[in-house]
Amino acid sequence: MLESFEAGFKAWLWPGFTAILAVAATYVVYRLALAVFRHFSGSRTVIRLFLDAAARALGVVFCLLTLAGSLAAAPPDLPLMAAIQQITTLLLILAITWAAVRLTSAIGEVIVALNPVLEGHWKRARKVETQTRFLVRALNILIVIIGLGAALMTFESVQHMGASLLASAGVGGLILGFAARPVLSNLLAGM
Repeated sequence: MLESFEAGFKAWLWPGFTAILAVAATYVVYRLALAVFRHFSGSRTVIRLFLDAAARALGVVFCLLTLAGSLAAAPPDLPLMAAIQQITTLLLILAITWAAVRLTSAIGEVIVALNPVLEGHWKRARKVETQTRFLVRALNILIVIIGLGAALMTFESVQHMGASLLASAGVGGLILGFAARPVLSNLLAGM
């Protein structure tokens, strides 16, 4: 028992060290790039609002992508490799879902910020804000359903449940698109 643990530890020593080093380097480069971008961009620009909303989620996504790449480059016969790759894929799907929800929420904030309350036009601004909040919440629900469906698709035992969840998200997206068509046309006309 102890010999097999020691052999597994020795087999994982170099691939694990390179994976941790690659993830740490990715995180440092991401934080430096984020700091440089924030330094040279205005605090209320549209891109900056998106980046500020999703900075943490995007950092996690980039680190998990690096980890997945490092694991793909490692020898496939390492002990527990399949389980670790499964967990990494699952975490990557959840991080992408998190980033997509944060970016969708930022879209709503940008639309509301571009339609400020002007004197005598507060009803219009409130209408735009209400419509935007409705659409953002509906999109976030759709994104979470798609993310959960994709996460379930990674498990063979519940793959059919993930496929049906993704199919229902597609139907829900169609229904949302038809229901939101008047709201979107009013929102775009207001801009």
